[in-house]
Amino acid sequence: MNKVIKLGKVYLVGAGPGDPGLITVKALACVQTADVILYDKLIDTSILKYCKTGAVIKYVGKEKGKILQQEAINELLLGYAREGKTVARLKGGDPFIFGRGQEEMIFLKSYGIDCEVIPGVSSFYAVPEVCGIPLTHRDISSGFMVLTGHEKPGKNVENVEWKHAAKFQGTIVIMMGLSNLAELTAKLLKYGKDGRTLAAVIAHGSTPQQEVVVGTLADIAYKSRNFSSPAICVIGSVVKVGFALNPDLKPLLNKRYLSTASEDLNRDLSAILERWGAKVECLPMIRIEENSDTVLMDQIIADPKKFDWLVFTSRHGVQYFFKRFYVLKGKIGSLKGRVACVGTGTAKEFSKCGIQPDLMPAIFTTKDLGLALLEKGVKGKKLALIRTQMDKDPLKKMLKKAGADITDCFAYNVADTNDKTALKNAVMQKPDGIFFLSPRSVRVFFELLSTKDLEPVKKSSLFFSIGTVTTQALKKQGVKNVIPAKEHTVQGLVELCLGGN
Repeated sequence: MNKVIKLGKVYLVGAGPGDPGLITVKALACVQTADVILYDKLIDTSILKYCKTGAVIKYVGKEKGKILQQEAINELLLGYAREGKTVARLKGGDPFIFGRGQEEMIFLKSYGIDCEVIPGVSSFYAVPEVCGIPLTHRDISSGFMVLTGHEKPGKNVENVEWKHAAKFQGTIVIMMGLSNLAELTAKLLKYGKDGRTLAAVIAHGSTPQQEVVVGTLADIAYKSRNFSSPAICVIGSVVKVGFALNPDLKPLLNKRYLSTASEDLNRDLSAILERWGAKVECLPMIRIEENSDTVLMDQIIADPKKFDWLVFTSRHGVQYFFKRFYVLKGKIGSLKGRVACVGTGTAKEFSKCGIQPDLMPAIFTTKDLGLALLEKGVKGKKLALIRTQMDKDPLKKMLKKAGADITDCFAYNVADTNDKTALKNAVMQKPDGIFFLSPRSVRVFFELLSTKDLEPVKKSSLFFSIGTVTTQALKKQGVKNVIPAKEHTVQGLVELCLGGN
């Protein structure tokens, strides 16, 4: 009488992204009890030390282009299962995500073989996470899409909708696309994805051999050209979240910038950009000087309560106001309910003195500051504008028209610089970008340079603008490649370099 052999069972097991510590408890238990282990190329072989004594262990890793090997793997699985063996088919990441686990399951079930999936931690989210890059972020990305970098060989129709992917506002993850990343990113660019969008390639993620490079959609393929598989590419502004969590990420390495702002603003801007790997040359086009005539400011400081609003349009006004305040009074009294400022940079100066501004517009411009004051009602109100003297003064005009009683206090003066030689040498280096934080800096910059010196840099460099008026001033000078900051602050300018679009 023939002996009846009970059919075995096959487990399709996800082993995680590479780090053996990221295998699940259930998957490890399966490895420990299986009679046969068939493992893939991407498995950390240290996991195999947990196999039971006497277990059959076979490597069945597929290499690129060897597609017929899958048929041999199917037959191995079927053969061992027919012998009554418990088989663990150990696969990298998750068995079903861009793997062929579902094909193996269909094949085995067609022969009546019991088959169970043990999901694994997928590299598409785990690898970015170990680098501090989230796929979603409530301020940046509300969703993500995961795409394959390799379609099935021989397919007549490309299933990946690159046209739709290019319009997607969330995070894009490309798996198995390292070898043809230049072609894939070119498709996204072709269909309208901004070339400045941040991107990262992570090779051998979550392992000791992990390598990371950060760039933009336009240059990430070139930057990762020497990497080896396995690798994934993450595209989107979430990449910048990883900068703060991973000090080794230098997205602006080899980038060179020129900043034309005042000394204080240049210092702040260069400190942030250099932290991300950039080199910044600071050449102020304007010089900020304290106004020696303090009579009017002294009167305001003597009795600030007689003013309904103290209005500040720059950090410099705050700095000189409090410098004088300390001289006259030794400490800051209560200004609650009276302080209006143009934006977060100005508000930061107040925070140094423990003061929270009472009014700040949602958009950081003097026009929006004026509109915010109008909403509060300024007719018959006393307002002190603490700032510098203005050639054109739309803020004062707007407030006076609404019936405000204006006291114009000049806390500081602005003077032009005139170092033509230093500026000429700087633009001859063709920086990747030039920062402008005021229309006056634009005027001085173009006055100091000859047409001969200007034309090359207008073609080779991006012109970063902090706000609407500065952008208009640049365009009047014939600059076409002006990139305005979304937020009218130093950080807003930094975001332009970091791909914060």
